[in-house]
Amino acid sequence: MENLEDLKLLVNELENNTNKEEQIKILQTIGKILITEYEIKVDGIKIEPLWVEAYYYNQENFADCNSHLDDKQKNRFGKLYFHNKGYGGFDICLSNSDKFYLSFLLKATLINGKFSTQTGIYDFLTANDKSVSELENKENVLIKKTSPKNCKIKYAERVGITKPCYKTEALAMFSFEALGNDKYNFTFAHKVLIPLVKEEMQNYKNNSNQKLTESNYKKKCKEVFGWTPDALNDIFKNLK
Repeated sequence: MENLEDLKLLVNELENNTNKEEQIKILQTIGKILITEYEIKVDGIKIEPLWVEAYYYNQENFADCNSHLDDKQKNRFGKLYFHNKGYGGFDICLSNSDKFYLSFLLKATLINGKFSTQTGIYDFLTANDKSVSELENKENVLIKKTSPKNCKIKYAERVGITKPCYKTEALAMFSFEALGNDKYNFTFAHKVLIPLVKEEMQNYKNNSNQKLTESNYKKKCKEVFGWTPDALNDIFKNLK
């Protein structure tokens, strides 16, 4: 576990921080590191995070009521937590104390090189007849990559959040390059990606030396995000 010291230091910093903006930045940094510098290995299965979401509940200074508040999200640093509620899936727990809950949902990953979303992860891991309890009690599943992944990380709201606390904060972290890969399906994230689509289309316009048409925007959007939102016409009209 000595190669997890960078994460442990960030978790300690998070627990001791009471400033909301700084706490969110720390959570974003942890998510970025999980995607670029770590992978999960369970029984020979390699899981590479592409999209992770932070769930942190500290009663004193960051009471995110969207967390499951499951005991398996507390004081189980580096272990897996399988969901007992919601749509299934699992997290990597990073809490090292009984005082707070902290885990990162593995929303989209590569499993032995194949794209999977959160419910697919669960099916894949349980296909080897291991019980949830066995999988959750495995040690040393979070592994430092031999070489960090060179990818741009972007941030968005978490997907499917229903409760108001921290609902609009950018607590989802993901590989920007992965969005445009036609082998990956990020349909689950389309709604929360709209603000990023607007930002990228504005940048595309600002950096272009030609007069762009609606067709140009659609082509660029498809290239970058892997899909063209129904709202693109309105986005196109409202660019500055």
